[in-house]
Amino acid sequence: MINLYNFMDGMDGLAGGMAVVGFGTLSILGYLGNDTLFFGLNLIVAAASAGFLIFNLPRARIFMGDAGAYSLGLIAAISTLWGIERKSFSPIVAFVIFAPFIFDATITLAMRALQRKSLWQAHRDHIYQRLALSGLLKSRVLAIEICLVISCAVSGLIVNSRSTATQMFTLASIGAAYVIIAAYCNSDKLAHPPAPSKTSS
Repeated sequence: MINLYNFMDGMDGLAGGMAVVGFGTLSILGYLGNDTLFFGLNLIVAAASAGFLIFNLPRARIFMGDAGAYSLGLIAAISTLWGIERKSFSPIVAFVIFAPFIFDATITLAMRALQRKSLWQAHRDHIYQRLALSGLLKSRVLAIEICLVISCAVSGLIVNSRSTATQMFTLASIGAAYVIIAAYCNSDKLAHPPAPSKTSS
C-alpha cells in the first residue's frame, strides 16, 4: 500500500481524493459495525485528507510528496488489517474499496513486465497518466478517477454484508474492467509519449 500510494500520487487531487473516499468508507464500516474507535480514527484521517485536498485540487497550491503518500499508504494498510481483525469487513471488501489504486498500479506493472519493459524505469503508463496525456483536461481526468474511486467505495459498502462469492465476483468484475481500461489506454488509440529520463514514481 505504501508503494501503491506513491505510484499513484502523480496528479493533483488523486491521492488526496482516494484518501478522503477510502478512509471515509472505512469509517462508515466502523460505524455500521458499532466500532466507535475504528470509526473515529478513520474519520479523522478522512477529514484531515479533505482539508489537504481543498488546496491540492488542480491547480494545486500544496503537494503531498513522498512523506504524505508513504504515510497514507501505511495508514491504509494498518486500518484495513485492523478492520479485518475486528471483523468490521472482509479482506475482499478492503481490496474493493482501494481497488482503483491497487489495480491501476498492479496491472500497469504487470503489462510492463509482459512487454519486457523495466519495472524501475520512470514511465507514464498508468491509466490516469495516459488519460491526461491523451489531451483531456486534468480536471476531467481527476473527475473520471474520482468517479471510479467512489464507485468502488460504494460497491464495497454494498457487498460487505453479502456472501463471500458475491464479494469475489465484485472484485473480479472490477479487476476485469481495469484490465480492459488499461489495455485501451495503452493501445494506439491514445498517445504514447516518451517516458521521462529521470527516475520517478
